[in-house]
Amino acid sequence: MVLVVMIFFVFNGVVSSCEDKRNSPKQTCLMIVENKKNIYYEVDKPPVYKDGISDVLTFFARNVKPVPISLSQNRIDLQFIVSSDGKVYSGGIYNKKELDYSPVEKEYLRALSTMPRWEAGKCGGKKVDVKMRLPILLELNM
Repeated sequence: MVLVVMIFFVFNGVVSSCEDKRNSPKQTCLMIVENKKNIYYEVDKPPVYKDGISDVLTFFARNVKPVPISLSQNRIDLQFIVSSDGKVYSGGIYNKKELDYSPVEKEYLRALSTMPRWEAGKCGGKKVDVKMRLPILLELNM
């Protein structure tokens, strides 16, 4: 049995302006305040893990340990923040309470917590914290 994983990055949120004073035109980023911190949902330059999506796939392929998976579970929506210094924090499952996490979701979150630093996202040339949503599609090949 082989587990095939597909990953896509998603940004969404409410609009707040972020301006680069040195360059025109005005640059707009999406931002919300969470726990007294500005967290961006869309930025001029999104966070990047090493060389991109292929390295994200490689990271999870190497670091997610086999766990029982329900045949009905075909998607995991990881949500996390990449800080202005590239650290990954506040990992969770989008629209789900921690008590309801499946074993495979818990395993992906465990692996996510060990992820090395990313290149931080930028708004108006300034490094900022960016909330990421990472839908992972699971497919069992028997």
